[in-house]
Amino acid sequence: MHARVTRITTDPAELTDDMLGFRAAVIGQAAASPGYRGAIDLIDRETGRAIAITLWATEADLKASERARKGPPGGGPNSPSVETYEVVLRDLPA
Repeated sequence: MHARVTRITTDPAELTDDMLGFRAAVIGQAAASPGYRGAIDLIDRETGRAIAITLWATEADLKASERARKGPPGGGPNSPSVETYEVVLRDLPA
């Protein structure tokens, strides 16, 4: 299993229900992609920091989702940082 970890920091006032709804829609789009295995979205409402983790069955699925992913152009002060990892332990009881 593989994971994409996206980190962003924004103005805490921007962590509105509309913005969180948008994030849910993005996760919905990922869920329609082959190999999607789940997502975790973490936010700190006091600092404006957010982390989104998407899980993928294989490295090939993760890479295919990267090609399909559309996001804001990078380079700005609030541009997301994106890293990928191999998942070596997953314990998420239902």
